[in-house]
Amino acid sequence: MPKPKILIFKLGLLGDVLMTTPFVRQLRRMYPEAEIQYWVGRSYGAALVGNPHLSSVVEFEEQIFFRRDVREIYRLWRKLRSERFTVAFFLGKHWIFNALARSLGIPRRIGFVREPISRLFLTEAVRYFDIRHESYYYLDLLTFCGMPEFSDTKMEVALSPETEQCVDRILSERGLHEFVGVINSGGNNAGETQFARRLPDDFFEKLVNALARHNSVLLIGNRADCAYYSRFTFPTNVQNLGGALSFHESLALMKRASRIFTTDCGGMHMAAVVNDRLTTFFGPQHPRRTAPLLPNVEIIWAHSDRYSPEYSLYNCRPDTGAFEKLKYTFAGGEIISGAAV
Repeated sequence: MPKPKILIFKLGLLGDVLMTTPFVRQLRRMYPEAEIQYWVGRSYGAALVGNPHLSSVVEFEEQIFFRRDVREIYRLWRKLRSERFTVAFFLGKHWIFNALARSLGIPRRIGFVREPISRLFLTEAVRYFDIRHESYYYLDLLTFCGMPEFSDTKMEVALSPETEQCVDRILSERGLHEFVGVINSGGNNAGETQFARRLPDDFFEKLVNALARHNSVLLIGNRADCAYYSRFTFPTNVQNLGGALSFHESLALMKRASRIFTTDCGGMHMAAVVNDRLTTFFGPQHPRRTAPLLPNVEIIWAHSDRYSPEYSLYNCRPDTGAFEKLKYTFAGGEIISGAAV
């Protein structure tokens, strides 16, 4: 009997891709001899490099879907169809990706139903609506193939000793033997450009200055975050490393932080891969959907009385007042508070 040829297809985003890694690990456990290919948007492929449970990772330009580039989408469709997969897991929530799965002629098509039309395109489906952690939703898809372990939710990224040594050299050159990390990002994705999950400027500034009184502070993020951080004037023991490190170097850096203060963003999930000393600030998103599944994570959420599921389900209509009641109290008693701009 030929071994299964399995497709995992996901456009992005970074945090979402990381939250699929427990699903990938358990899928391999269920199909130890299968060929498992993960097709993922090029901007997020680094999260899967070296994953031991995948036969291959195939990156594609995810922007072709947002640009509605019919020619390039057709080329991608032809490549997918030529692989002749026997099982497919489409991990996006939009019905258009389930329609794509059906058009590929794959016998078994497993995915999510958010809009009723999706049921027309899938052979097995999980209803996506209730407040439930994304990692659990991905594992729900495996119930059609076996018995997933919902206690096995540790995210997984391959981190080489060479990368860790490189980061150790960087820290040594900067004289950083102990530091805290701060990530203030979130809400700058396709269809969402308001940075709704980023801490308000006044709160962020107060938080960093309070931390800097007793710690070296590293501001972590991508190039866009670097430009944002550069708008502030902080003490000399606060260093802006936004965009200065690769994906894997950033992971190694986060691993070495004595604590990381982060918003609900891809960087939060990166930090949770390597560090459980986290303080996470949530705004419009419900923590039960995306907060790291780690025992020691401190979750700060001032929005529980105004939560709207529309944001979680459709990535739209963020509440611009999500941080109005936000306060944070340090162990020493200092209270940081701020309001949304």
